[in-house]
Formats: sequence, C-alpha cells, structure tokens
Amino acid sequence: MQQQELDTLMQQMFADTKSYAEEQFQISLDGSEASVADVDVLIEKLIASANHDLSDNKVVFTLSNMLGGYVGEVFRQSHGGSWHYDTSDEQAPAVFLLKNEASYAFAGMAFQCLMQNSTLTMQQYYQHAAEQTNEH
Repeated sequence: MQQQELDTLMQQMFADTKSYAEEQFQISLDGSEASVADVDVLIEKLIASANHDLSDNKVVFTLSNMLGGYVGEVFRQSHGGSWHYDTSDEQAPAVFLLKNEASYAFAGMAFQCLMQNSTLTMQQYYQHAAEQTNEH
C-alpha cells in the first residue's frame, strides 16, 4: 500500500468513526485531543450494547481499526508522525503510527479495550504516547 493511499484510508476512518459515534450513540467526536476521552465512553457503550457482537472477529477488527484510526489521526494532527502499514506478519498485517523512534498501535489498543483485556484506556494510551513524543 502506498503512503498516500494509507493516509487517505486513515483520514476516511477518522471521518467514519465521527459519523458512526454520532449516528449510533449520539457521541460527538470533534477531532480534538479532549475527544479521545469520548472514545473511551464509546467503547463502554459498545461493550454494553446488545446490538454489537463483540465475539464476531470481523466486527471487533472493524471497530478496532475505526477507533484506533480516529485516535491515531487525532494524535498525528496534534503531534505529527506518519502511518505505517506493517506486513511483516502476512497473516495479520497491522497499521502503526510512527513518531520519532516510537511506534504506536492505536488499533491494537482499541482491540484490547474492546475485549476488556487492558488496564489502560485509549485516553491513557494517548497521553502516554504524547508524553513520550514530548520527551524527544
């Protein structure tokens, strides 16, 4: 995947997540750093919602990428960085945001939050990434 294609895809996920949150849960995501906390509210609502089958791998994969794409785009717009499509595992390609010497797996973190396998929230992960970026 070419860089421009990846950038366009991530910007589309950003827009799709904003629409989805508003239409499905009346949560307004405005693209600000403060809105990352609202992503955690959205995740809580998704977990509690009977309308979303979080045991369906395709549903979780899609939601993880949407939510991670949104938070990653907020980060990229606020702190810089570039998207990277990693195909080193052909069975599970992944998208990371690269900034300085670090890479951030926002979609992976969203997956962990959706599956309730994380002690961190998306907001905490975002803040950690922002703090690391500011240290460099």
